[in-house]
Amino acid sequence: MDFERSILKAMFFDYPVDHVIDLLDKKASDVMEDIYLDVLPQLIEWQANEYTHTEANLLRVQLGGECADKHLSSICHPLFLLKELSNQILVLKNNMPVVQFDHLFRWKDIALHLGEDLFTTAFVASHDIDNNHYSLRTDFSWRDIIKHNNTELNEILDRGLADLHAHYNATTDVFNINWISLMNHVHLKEKFDKMDRPQSIELLSSVSEHPSSLKQQCVAAAYLRFVLYAKLYNIPKGSNSVECDYSRKVKSALRDKWYAEILERELQASISWALQSSMKTSNKRHIDYCLQPAKLSGDPMKDVFLLYCGERELMYRFLRGFYSKDASCVKIAPYFYLYVLLKSKIRREFVQINPIKGFENFEQYQDRKEYCIEEGSPIVKYYPNNVFYSSINQRKNDYLEARVTPKASDPRRYDHSHSLFGHKFVKQNETSKMDLVVHFIKYRDYSKFPTTILTLGKMNDGTRDTKYRQKLRKQVDKVLHNNRNHDICGIDAASREIFCRPETFGHIYRYAQRKGIIGKTYHVGEDFLDIPDGLRAVDEAILFLELGEGCRIGHGMALGIDAKKYYERRHNTAILPKQNLLDDCVWMYIRAKELGITLPPDVNEVLLETAMQMYHEIGYRIKWDIRHYWHSMLLRGNDPDYIYQKMPAFAALWEKTAHLNHPRLAVAYADLIAQDLFCDYFFSPSIRDKGMKMVRHKWSPEICNVVKMLQEKMRYEVYKAGVGIECCPTSNLKIGYIDKYDLHPMLTCFHPVKEDPSYPLLKVSINTDDRGVFHTSIYEEYSLMALALLKEKKENSEELRFNRQTVFDYIERVRVMSKQMAFHNYTDNK
Repeated sequence: MDFERSILKAMFFDYPVDHVIDLLDKKASDVMEDIYLDVLPQLIEWQANEYTHTEANLLRVQLGGECADKHLSSICHPLFLLKELSNQILVLKNNMPVVQFDHLFRWKDIALHLGEDLFTTAFVASHDIDNNHYSLRTDFSWRDIIKHNNTELNEILDRGLADLHAHYNATTDVFNINWISLMNHVHLKEKFDKMDRPQSIELLSSVSEHPSSLKQQCVAAAYLRFVLYAKLYNIPKGSNSVECDYSRKVKSALRDKWYAEILERELQASISWALQSSMKTSNKRHIDYCLQPAKLSGDPMKDVFLLYCGERELMYRFLRGFYSKDASCVKIAPYFYLYVLLKSKIRREFVQINPIKGFENFEQYQDRKEYCIEEGSPIVKYYPNNVFYSSINQRKNDYLEARVTPKASDPRRYDHSHSLFGHKFVKQNETSKMDLVVHFIKYRDYSKFPTTILTLGKMNDGTRDTKYRQKLRKQVDKVLHNNRNHDICGIDAASREIFCRPETFGHIYRYAQRKGIIGKTYHVGEDFLDIPDGLRAVDEAILFLELGEGCRIGHGMALGIDAKKYYERRHNTAILPKQNLLDDCVWMYIRAKELGITLPPDVNEVLLETAMQMYHEIGYRIKWDIRHYWHSMLLRGNDPDYIYQKMPAFAALWEKTAHLNHPRLAVAYADLIAQDLFCDYFFSPSIRDKGMKMVRHKWSPEICNVVKMLQEKMRYEVYKAGVGIECCPTSNLKIGYIDKYDLHPMLTCFHPVKEDPSYPLLKVSINTDDRGVFHTSIYEEYSLMALALLKEKKENSEELRFNRQTVFDYIERVRVMSKQMAFHNYTDNK
């Protein structure tokens, strides 16, 4: 099965688009015959590197022989593999496709790369043929992320799930919504002109003199889709259907951008005609010409997926005809293949498939969530309904906290009573609902490091981040204004945390809490320059933002990732700004002593020497003393714009919350030298500029054990504070520093399956983060973690570590805990 997966990913994901042009140049009799097989061994070596080049070439000979024996073009081979693999992984339940639970990891991998619809439609098509279903299937309204067949686990998950970390604009099927818009409004391809860092990087070098752009690929895909529609739905010639010289038109569109513009206009006219006979939306609009008029079920949780039914039915009709050896479908098989291939190329621009770690890579996808949705499209009005019903199961007592920006925090924007096709709306009940968490976007200018940072360092804004703090003040006042209906249950600060420390948000969080927003969470310890840097950020967030019982931190991966593997990969080297290295060294030295950790003499000496060296290189004007400097670090949660102001008794709440009142700061407030260092840090342009210069620091091997001890102590600090951790397994795997689900800290550090009585039991929840970008669901996240535990083996043994009951009891505890961590449980506003 794994080898078949490699072949399918090679053919439907990695196959170079430039080769497509050459394939179309070949005669109809030998199209796809030679070049397909010649390229396949190289692609397989990328997907399955356990096979040698010789073995891959032997496979090529075998596949060529099989195709010759069946008198088929070699393109047919992956289409048959598609059928075989889907039948091994999927089964039918209530006439809908579901995954065999034991194959969930395999399914996750291949569905992430190629999308679920290619396999689900192949599966139901072959099933209908094998079971002699003579009439065509009419119901394609399964979920965007299908479920599995583990009855015992399903019984637990059907009791109700809470997704507490879900970013609203990606809380639905991001790609398919954009794809339907693209295929019906081809002019939207102009968006690709402005796309930053496209992901369609070919594994093989270009063999074409005219490589095609994403725009051209989009036009070619839209044209092929209409060709398939015209063939499969028997559209009469002359009825505004596109001319049938398919090969020439597709080839020309991919080779010539000017011809692609001509074909686009011709194609849009044909699509506009075809739309007139498609299913109408609730406001009498047409959204997808492939979507045939259908009877609504009246179930909003099922009808919400009608939007995808047109595409699914198109693929089903072709695959059913192809597997039935219908001559017309066999003839157009190469065009179906090209359509699916081009679709997968464009899909990777919306779904994070690449293996690149770090938040900056994810950010490229984050900014494309509604990239190609037509302005004025019914989808825009329908979006809240889609988010609500595709993210939760109302009958199963699910709950969603959706994160929105301050600009979009007006609860009136999230009316999910409007459905796309006008089904009867089931009123939101008390046990199944959605609340809003407003997230402030961390300082985006720092994302252009280093140029922008050095420009900012000229201090024309007064202090570090003064303009940004002023912006945050306006944003939080807007949030408070929009919270009249109490749909806003909390606040967050999201996006890239590197170069935007928790100190920036201290004043805002204290002010918002005093104004009545009780729920507080904060993205921290997800993306960091070094583990101590991430641990320090967690420590600062708890202190400066006054996080306590009922509060949460987002991700917190620095608390639990494997330090040994982390440093082995990086050869014990950290690359970070001098200011960060100085602060991290001071934090490790002081906090280790405060937390009862005995540092090895060599590490102790290195921390002191490195901190002093960075201190002098940055240019602090006061004689070095680690205690004074540490006290100045504790003061950073205060608003520097109010450092010289003594607040009168009648001061407004904003001024009153400018300074942090915490016992840990008592000694710092009495340290006048620390206050001078605080001012140097915030007000000196020279210190800020020099502090942002990068340095490469080599740690000794002993750093690993020190970091492990700090992680353990910091987890205990989180436990004492009563702060919960929002775990997002797939997101953490794609962005963070783990490679497999069974390596996620929540299984090893945050919330052990078998608790050690001496070990603090941290509160954790399982969440989706950006479910459309990561192609997941809250149901799937729980299922993946359950399967990881069920497959985990004892160290140096083939024996399973946990029995099924232990795993399912653990999943139930986390499910209940997640619901208990919801912000509405901690406020009287609900």
